[in-house]
Amino acid sequence: MKNHFLLKQILKSKKSYFFIYIFLSIIIAILGMISPLISGNFIDQLIKNPNENLIYTVTMLYFILVVLQIVFSYIFSIIETKLIIQLTYNLNYQIINHLQKVSLISFNQQNIPYLNQRINTDCNVVINFYISLIKNIIMNVLSITLCLGVILSINSIICFLIVFFIILYIILFRFMKSPLSKAKERYKEISAFYFSMLQEQLIKTRIIKIYNLFTFFKQRLDVSFNSFFKESLTNLKLNFLFQSSDTIITMVSQIILFLVGGTLILQGSLTIGMFTLLSSYFNNLIGSTKYFINLGNDYLDCQVSEK
Repeated sequence: MKNHFLLKQILKSKKSYFFIYIFLSIIIAILGMISPLISGNFIDQLIKNPNENLIYTVTMLYFILVVLQIVFSYIFSIIETKLIIQLTYNLNYQIINHLQKVSLISFNQQNIPYLNQRINTDCNVVINFYISLIKNIIMNVLSITLCLGVILSINSIICFLIVFFIILYIILFRFMKSPLSKAKERYKEISAFYFSMLQEQLIKTRIIKIYNLFTFFKQRLDVSFNSFFKESLTNLKLNFLFQSSDTIITMVSQIILFLVGGTLILQGSLTIGMFTLLSSYFNNLIGSTKYFINLGNDYLDCQVSEK
């Protein structure tokens, strides 16, 4: 049974929850975009025509907006949790049901604690990935659309520079894709094997005591731990190298924002309120673009789990 077909069948079983989940994702994303608009316009209006009615009106708008965000976020969290728990259970059962139909000879050759841990861990990784993928894609697409529209209307040079850095980052990811994938797969296998060796120490306690095999089993555990320790460091180094480019993108982007935005304010072609709006949307855009770039890295995790 193919993984994607199995996932589609499981998702179809919760179709109504899924539609509500998508709808709430869109509502929450839109509500998140309204706040910077209110803030930017409030600052400009307060500078041009300061009055108490303006303050009361904006305060009330913010209060209503926050209440709506809390309510919708709570409902969204409940729906999301239900989806993840139920879909993870369904996927677990489908895999276990498939293993129950495998020949006993093949099944008895497996390390049961290790197999159980891998099934549970991988089911959680796969379901969480696909559920959060849908939510984040919806929210980030809306964020990028609005942010690019605002930033492009203010200064096209910033947009071109952002695209340039995104292309560089994509090239970096494609260069590191194969080493990252291999490192993640090795790490999952070795960590699962290490924890199965820990379980072995308890499961075979009676045999160890009867035949005085303390040294032998200690050596087996040491070998698995050394492999786990070495692979953990290797995986950490590769992931740190990949994630450190996020810091470079953010740093350069902020420098560009302050230089261009500050210059436009001095020239009188940009208000302080619009600069506040630009700064907020600019950070949203950087976060959203980094999400889609890092999505490739998360997809490697899911691919390894699906194997």
